[in-house]
Amino acid sequence: MADNSHATVLIAGDGRPVVDPNATCEGCGARGTVGRAVRSDATGQPIEEHQFCADCWPEWSAFYRARWQEAVRRASIAWRDRAPENRASTPPLASGMWFESATWHGVIDFVQKLTLQARYYRDPPPRDVLGRVASEIRAKAHEKVGPTPIEVRAFLAEFGRDGSDAPAS
Repeated sequence: MADNSHATVLIAGDGRPVVDPNATCEGCGARGTVGRAVRSDATGQPIEEHQFCADCWPEWSAFYRARWQEAVRRASIAWRDRAPENRASTPPLASGMWFESATWHGVIDFVQKLTLQARYYRDPPPRDVLGRVASEIRAKAHEKVGPTPIEVRAFLAEFGRDGSDAPAS
């Protein structure tokens, strides 16, 4: 029988603007935030939300991702390890989380992974797929805070569909 006791729902934001010039960063108290970490219940309703400035985003988003994943893991293991006669009929409820930001951090991680796959995997992503990703990054660059990082510029230069299209800056 499959173990269905571990469920995490990943949601891609809720449509609200990520940048909030009036919000206070929970990490350092600065005014103006560019990232949001949200935990939700099984229905997608937020039950916990945190906002951070660009400097605090990498640390605190990693903190909440680790904390929330660990809570789900522990609940799942606790349920699984109960004696069958003491186990509830259903596993712990699913939970959701989403992390959205106007920083380049997620894009950097993504393009680094894609670049490794393209260069070293036996079955790399097709070049047209990488080209579409590059186009999407360029199209959304204006939504990001700060200049385009070198890792992203390199990806755009290598995998962008139109070599004459200058990388976003």
